[in-house]
Amino acid sequence: MTEPGPESDRLSEEPTDRTGRGDTSIPAGLPSRLAALLLDLILLLLLFTFFVTQVVFPVWFPGMTGELLDAWEHFQDTGEVMPEDERLQRALNTINLISFFLFFLYFAFVPRLAGGGTLGQRVFNLRIENSDRGGPANQAGLVVRAVIKTMCLQVLFPLLTLLFLLALTNPRRRTLHDRFGHTVVVRGPAFRRDRSADSSPS
Repeated sequence: MTEPGPESDRLSEEPTDRTGRGDTSIPAGLPSRLAALLLDLILLLLLFTFFVTQVVFPVWFPGMTGELLDAWEHFQDTGEVMPEDERLQRALNTINLISFFLFFLYFAFVPRLAGGGTLGQRVFNLRIENSDRGGPANQAGLVVRAVIKTMCLQVLFPLLTLLFLLALTNPRRRTLHDRFGHTVVVRGPAFRRDRSADSSPS
């Protein structure tokens, strides 16, 4: 009769809270997560501004920069939107669409390329794990997270506060996008390579 070994104990613990296992999976606190998000937003803003001013306007809407600045000054001075201009409206719609997809692509795919977290998260030594089995979050989970986070940042910004306040209600500090994406943000070094398949017994 074979007694259950450490491997069976480890497998039985995987679906539960991983914070008591003595590894690096310590849930990230809200301050560090918000600081990482702020850093990500600054980086995204710089990237977005560069792309819009160096590619979108010069290539797709030449001469529109001045019109947009005039519209902004008019709004600041009067609080009123300038009369609709079809070309100006098309430029604004294009900018909004680019902003949405830039945010989505960043949050969905950068964690896979940067060792398990966004660039802001990596600065604060944070990474995104699969909440059920540990290890790197799968791509589907990252996409779900990215959709929810992008919607809150771009469309439903007031919900962003509730998104993170939800983390205070559970010991693993999981937010709404963590729950739907089956992820948890923890402190730890970057994932160098997923060795789970190599180390598992055949």
